[in-house]
Amino acid sequence: MKNGKLKSMLDWPRIGVLLGLLLPGPALLRALNAPPSPPDTVLIIYLSGEAYNTTGATNIYNALQAIPSPYKPTVTMLAVPYVAGTTEGLAASLPGGNMSYLNQFCEVWDLRFVDNPSSPPCATGSSDVITSSGANNDTQLFQNFLAQGGHLYLGGDNGGFCPRNSSVINFVQSVTGCTLPYPNTSTTTKDWTTIDNTAPDNFATNLNTLTHLYTYYPGLVPLTSICGGKALATDGTNALEILWQSGQLNTGNGKLVASFDTNSYSDTNAADIPDSAYIQYYQNEYVALAGCVNYTMTKTVSPGSVCVGQQATYVLCLNNTGSKAIPNPQIVDTLPTCLTFISSNPASTGVGAMRVFNFSSPLAGGDSDCVSITVQATQLPPCP
Repeated sequence: MKNGKLKSMLDWPRIGVLLGLLLPGPALLRALNAPPSPPDTVLIIYLSGEAYNTTGATNIYNALQAIPSPYKPTVTMLAVPYVAGTTEGLAASLPGGNMSYLNQFCEVWDLRFVDNPSSPPCATGSSDVITSSGANNDTQLFQNFLAQGGHLYLGGDNGGFCPRNSSVINFVQSVTGCTLPYPNTSTTTKDWTTIDNTAPDNFATNLNTLTHLYTYYPGLVPLTSICGGKALATDGTNALEILWQSGQLNTGNGKLVASFDTNSYSDTNAADIPDSAYIQYYQNEYVALAGCVNYTMTKTVSPGSVCVGQQATYVLCLNNTGSKAIPNPQIVDTLPTCLTFISSNPASTGVGAMRVFNFSSPLAGGDSDCVSITVQATQLPPCP
């Protein structure tokens, strides 16, 4: 038995049960008293033929540009032509028409909505719909963006606006499994209290602390129906905006915020809401969605096969494929039972089969942190 050949370690399906697990350290959480650093990249998508829609997008752009350096994000505006009675989708307006464009950004804010309310059931032809059919449809683009670690903001409107809200609800269901009720409409001005200083999003920061936001005819989603999401703005019973994070999404490491009232990002018909309150609101939204990191893990092994009693070395690399630095990077690997740990470079902590590597410096965009682990084969497979 001691002379039996072991199967190539590259073929072992469970050589690292925790292989490549990136454990976010404290720096990945929004500090309570500090804005995000380094700056994020933001894409704002809006309908160029809708004046109210364009105003809302401009308001957000100006608010984000008001964030002081060095925390000011890089913001790009993408105008999507409004074509009445048709469903265009985003692909035709994306430079290159594909996913690679969205992946340049940490945050994508899709603010498309048509200011032409109608009663449910919703119509189907409208430029503001999040499309779900055809090549490179919006649903696929946004699902892929979230899977790559992107953070997405979807702006809907109150219950009288269709079909935008229906497509937002359908998309939320596709990535969370949560069936939201269609937002009800209040006929009175509502006082929404933002939730602040709670990890991991720390919705209110020293970029200004917003206590209340008054909105007309908000979309009401009961707090009991948000399927584990977090209400970013609430009146105690209903949510105006909802955050779902990576553990609640089936698309990877992203974040998703859905809003159900356009008055939360355009003040053209809400004179009692001071501009300063909107600026604070947008900046808090930016912070709630900040902090994107993109990474991959790779593994190589030498030699490819060994006999019982012989040693092999495999190398794990954490590769930062995004533009943001990864603070407090950590690699955790658990060896299968037929391998015994001999040594590692750099030194690792942990007990027995579990090895933990902590790096003191942030991992910059485009760089890699690699570790090597020398093991000895102690028995033939199978070795869970």
